[in-house]
Amino acid sequence: MKLNPDLIRAILIDIEENGKAAGYDKEPVINGYTKEEIFYHTQMMEQAGLVTLRHSKPTNKGFYKSAHIDNITWHGHQFLDLSRNNEVWKKSKETLIEKGISWTFDLGIKLLSKINADRLEGLW
Repeated sequence: MKLNPDLIRAILIDIEENGKAAGYDKEPVINGYTKEEIFYHTQMMEQAGLVTLRHSKPTNKGFYKSAHIDNITWHGHQFLDLSRNNEVWKKSKETLIEKGISWTFDLGIKLLSKINADRLEGLW
């Protein structure tokens, strides 16, 4: 399955909007995406350090059928804050497409940081 940065961002926004101080503790439902796509992306987000998950008991083959998101991590909040502005998010994706570069988490963070920093120029 291909990693979709728009879905990662949508999941983080959903957690932020619907989470409580005690956490989120559910599987997100994002319009336009299947349960399987969301589950895959939440697993990838856990590996990237964006969220913490509570997994179901593994099947006899060692696979998880579901995972509830506990909360957003510090790194998840940083990514969300950098990508919150729709113009910044759109520009970062367009820049990568123009340059023929695939989106990766590390590259996405660097580009989002640069675009946000560029927006600050002239404020000092």
